[in-house]
Amino acid sequence: MFLVPRSMITVAMVAFVSVASASPVWAAEDKWQPPACDAPVPVPAEWSGWETPSSAPDSGEIAVGTAWNFALAPVSEVALTGFDGKELPEGSMGAVLTFSAPSAGTYLITVADPMWIDVIGAKGVVESSAHGHGPDCSGIGKIVHFPLQPGTYRIELSAAQVDASRLMIKAP
Repeated sequence: MFLVPRSMITVAMVAFVSVASASPVWAAEDKWQPPACDAPVPVPAEWSGWETPSSAPDSGEIAVGTAWNFALAPVSEVALTGFDGKELPEGSMGAVLTFSAPSAGTYLITVADPMWIDVIGAKGVVESSAHGHGPDCSGIGKIVHFPLQPGTYRIELSAAQVDASRLMIKAP
């Protein structure tokens, strides 16, 4: 009879539970919905300008530090170069915007509505370092942190269920 040390069983069980319960960040984000609000709350001072957005230009080139209203289109009509093949929800909408990061640091990209945010630079897809949500009822829905070097970046938005939204990039 072959006996397995108890420590090996414990390690195997922990590994199994970790793998079985692990889910991609985007899966959890897919289910998040903004809360119903009776009235909006003021945004934190660090997001000054969120409440007075400009319309994103047709070129899609936006500036850091400004809030932008932008249109989305069916993802079948949007060129998603950094898309990793995640299965998109039925009726998904998407958009592509570009911006320049003037200095190295962690940039916070926030959107008003639930959607996936991918950032693509000269070396490919940039992995996010953190994510969360803005204050309830502030209109700031999702905030994703991206460590960036100076350069031009492409923001690819997908899995949205709206045809227009708002975005703002906060510099480090």
